[in-house]
Amino acid sequence: MNSLNQKKIKKKKLFHEKTVLGVDFGTSYSVISYKYNKTINIINNSKKEYLIPSIVYFQKNKITVGKKIENMLILDPENTVISIKRLIGHSLEYIKNTYPNLPYKLEFDSIKKEVLICTKYQKITPSEIAGKILRYLLNKSSNFLNKSIYGIVLTIPAYFDHIQRKNIKHASEIAGIKILRLLNEPTAAAIAYGLHFKKDTTILVYDLGGGTFDVSILKVSNGIFEVLAINGDSQLGGDDFDDILAKYLFSKFRFSFKKYHSSYRYFLKCANQIKMLLSKSDSIIFKIYNKTFKINRNKFNSLINHLVEKTIFLCKKTIKQSCIKIKQINEIILVGGSTLIPYIQKKVEITFQRKILNSINPRKVVAIGAGIHAVNLVEPNFNNNQMILLDVLPISLGIEIMGGIMECIIPANTTLPISKKKFFTTFRDNQKSIIVHILQGEKLYVKDCKSLAKFSFGNIPLKPAGKVYISVTFEIDTNGILNVFVKENTKHLKMKLELDSNSILSH
Repeated sequence: MNSLNQKKIKKKKLFHEKTVLGVDFGTSYSVISYKYNKTINIINNSKKEYLIPSIVYFQKNKITVGKKIENMLILDPENTVISIKRLIGHSLEYIKNTYPNLPYKLEFDSIKKEVLICTKYQKITPSEIAGKILRYLLNKSSNFLNKSIYGIVLTIPAYFDHIQRKNIKHASEIAGIKILRLLNEPTAAAIAYGLHFKKDTTILVYDLGGGTFDVSILKVSNGIFEVLAINGDSQLGGDDFDDILAKYLFSKFRFSFKKYHSSYRYFLKCANQIKMLLSKSDSIIFKIYNKTFKINRNKFNSLINHLVEKTIFLCKKTIKQSCIKIKQINEIILVGGSTLIPYIQKKVEITFQRKILNSINPRKVVAIGAGIHAVNLVEPNFNNNQMILLDVLPISLGIEIMGGIMECIIPANTTLPISKKKFFTTFRDNQKSIIVHILQGEKLYVKDCKSLAKFSFGNIPLKPAGKVYISVTFEIDTNGILNVFVKENTKHLKMKLELDSNSILSH
């Protein structure tokens, strides 16, 4: 794949041509691809830098995104937001418990039904921050290409749940971007390698980025991508490696916890630099606060080993879910910057006894695949590249029934799009309404699942228990977005619900 310096690209204007992008919106960095001269290229600058930091800096009457404010991570952490992708779609309690060292305060917006990040100058939701980044990426691309952008294929972690997908889509609406499709990152990687040209192949995609881990098993045959199973952890990635190493580095200093808390971002920056250096050298000498020490690759590997083992466990679990055996896997693709760590590459090769595909930079591969698919959506004959994508639901969806039980309506790994209906009835005589509690998860009990929405469907006929029937239909589109339809036939009552962060958007 070619890269071009940041010059204005002059092309003949074709009235039928629509300029589209492939966007890999990453936890740490974002990457953008586009078509030029019948190939997919990566947007970069005059220094051939293509990684765009997913950083937002807040000042009075000004918001800045990208590389030029990287130093504010240390100088002004309270007003500099990073890794926003990890916060999207999560509750206030979850974020506080999972990330206790965040330098800014958090609140809950009862109107927007979303967490608020409170900087000195502005209170803003994770979706709105993501929208700022996406808008910056769109403007940067438009300036680079000297063209307006028709739309984008935006990649997301395969294991993103319904709320996270909905919030990412909302972020794109805030940014004024037309989403052609939300594409799972592992599927994008398989497209980038051209595996759809093969007649029959089974692929394992190991995707470990800055904030998330996904594993996907795909079967490809004559241009049809069928996802057999997906799994992962949306809170496991390179950020966690940095955090573990930062805590180890801090242990070498006789500082109080208060000192660590105030210097957290600095230790994280040092940890990230050490991590990248150890991917190229067996050992390095590093200086922090005028203290010089030596750290080797073996020590780093031992610190992160339990997290790497977790990714391997999830891979094996996903293979089992897909009803195939390890020996049936033909190809293994590594995706994400964290897979540049030699220990991870070795662990994957040893576990699955396969050589990994790594001819495309794992930091670029998702954006390239997204770019190919984006062009295919507006130019179906691009590269004679006919594709059909059959994705699956990452996490089971259902509703609460008596006894605090989660009744599954659509199980995980069901092929999308899908529509499924179930009937429920009243349990009391002359019951006036029925509570519909929509859930997400794999556990039997409601208390162990994630609540998506809870609402009352009222004015139903007054009849003896068990004589009123309510139909609940779940419809999920190709982007993994859920709509719920509730209906009672005798009185022609019906309700359509769009779910977003535990709230009802419309009914």
